[in-house]
Amino acid sequence: MSRLTIKEIAEIAGVNKATVSRVLNGSVNISEKTRNKIMEIVREHNYVPNTAARALASSRTYTVGFCFDYTNRQAYANPFFNEVLRGIEEEIYANDYLFLLMSVHDIDKSETTTFQKIVREHRVDGVLIPESLLTEEHYRFLIDHAMPFVVIGESPREGVRWVDVDNAQAAEALTERLIGQGCKDIVLLASPEQGHKDIYVANRIRGYAAAMTRHGLPSRIAEPDRLGQEDSPPHALIASSQEKLYEWLEAEKTAAHQAIPVAAFDEHPLYRHLPTPVESISLQLERMGTQAAKLLLQVIDGTEDAPSHINVRART
Repeated sequence: MSRLTIKEIAEIAGVNKATVSRVLNGSVNISEKTRNKIMEIVREHNYVPNTAARALASSRTYTVGFCFDYTNRQAYANPFFNEVLRGIEEEIYANDYLFLLMSVHDIDKSETTTFQKIVREHRVDGVLIPESLLTEEHYRFLIDHAMPFVVIGESPREGVRWVDVDNAQAAEALTERLIGQGCKDIVLLASPEQGHKDIYVANRIRGYAAAMTRHGLPSRIAEPDRLGQEDSPPHALIASSQEKLYEWLEAEKTAAHQAIPVAAFDEHPLYRHLPTPVESISLQLERMGTQAAKLLLQVIDGTEDAPSHINVRART
């Protein structure tokens, strides 16, 4: 039997290259019917992945690493994590690369993390790392070992390439939506500390304020527990983060007023089950992952015009 390429297998199976790559790399996010169909074609044509041969011929691993903190159990249940990973996988597998998860965590200094081992030994061609994990130590480690990397989330570091959702545009669009529904007194649930510490919150504050100013409306930023003590409730609320949304729902239990319309980001599936209806906006997290992977592959290939950063606009 003749040897096929991934592209030819995809054409025979009636799927895209990324789906074939996912099956060959053991991804569980594929239906059993599709998996069996692809593996039948693979066995029939005695297909052998050529990643090893490509690596030997080019001195590359054709593997991309993704850093995560395995001690943060909540991250696995967060749709943000899963949506971004889905987008990364789509792009990585479509380019016939392998995808490797690398744990980054605080351990005894005498030990070596998976992240350090893989980067030091150049077992990957590049690394995707969340901004929250790009500590000074990790940053220096990547630079010292000449490892190409792209940050997921806006980074304040000079010269670091990053990809993030356009939080300012998302907040502006969400505020405009509420204004269009007749809301005038709209309060953003946030804290000054968040705005100074988290870039994404600062950008959401900026987008909210821009929309309110455009309509000649006053901007109001408040903590959830303090807002619940007011006599006159606002027309609507926007939670700057999931943390602030849940703080408000907790404070609302004892508030004098109930069921103020509230809006939030990320389209969390739990929103539909909350006692207070939550309106949300799509941040296109899967597209964010796809763009991050594309940018990293450009950096690995040495593309001269690779952008310094990418802002993925929310779907309005």
